[in-house]
Amino acid sequence: MAYGIAENTWITWTLVVASALTSLLTLLAVARIWSKSFWRRAEDAENTPRLLRPKTLTHARAANKRLLPASMVGPTALLVGVSLAFTVFAYR
Repeated sequence: MAYGIAENTWITWTLVVASALTSLLTLLAVARIWSKSFWRRAEDAENTPRLLRPKTLTHARAANKRLLPASMVGPTALLVGVSLAFTVFAYR
């Protein structure tokens, strides 16, 4: 049985295009949220609490050079590896 785009009807193509458009709009919304909350410096944010502002430029540079703990990097790398393995071996 062939379903989806294999049927090659206007409704299936409409659904595929609508799904792709919805995915792109969702990605845009998430990127905008992340850019306002995580992808900018604390100095650029409005009403930044004094506690979050770096004391000096040297302090800010030192904070950016910290290494991530292995307890975060290890599980993240494992999840990325498993996801890639699912993708590579999905049709085998």
